[in-house]
Amino acid sequence: MNKRTQTFEESLNFGQMVEDYVLSRIRKRYPKAFRREGKHPEWDIYVPETKTKIEVKSDVHSNKTGNFVIETSWGDKPSAFTTSKADFWCFFDGYRIIWITKKQIKDAIKESGVKLRKFRGGTDIQFKTAYLVPVYFIEVNSTKIEEPLTDMPSNFKFGKDKK
Repeated sequence: MNKRTQTFEESLNFGQMVEDYVLSRIRKRYPKAFRREGKHPEWDIYVPETKTKIEVKSDVHSNKTGNFVIETSWGDKPSAFTTSKADFWCFFDGYRIIWITKKQIKDAIKESGVKLRKFRGGTDIQFKTAYLVPVYFIEVNSTKIEEPLTDMPSNFKFGKDKK
């Protein structure tokens, strides 16, 4: 069985689809919310009604690895967690959305005891540094977990539904 790796373009497109999905859920309560187009490391979605900035991360591989990737640099330049100005991060794992603040992520990193690692992911052309934080520590430190996602587009389903 030949396992195909997702290309950078496919990964980027999927990430943008997830951002649009999260935005559609937010707009049910806050209709003025919008997503930034293009590359903006500070945040992905802004909610003017609450002045809240949101970073959206899709990590469906966390279901296999048991870890969420918290990137701090890419190609020796600060990125993601280091440059984010978001009030909340939301992790989409293919089944649910986990809402967590940067402080709560820092707590999860500290409680889990994980160390910063340097590696290159499947579609990365450069090395990144990141924490591989066990999903459990993100869950217990989170503000909210939304599941099941009954309004999730059918092309977002991964394997069997989690029970």
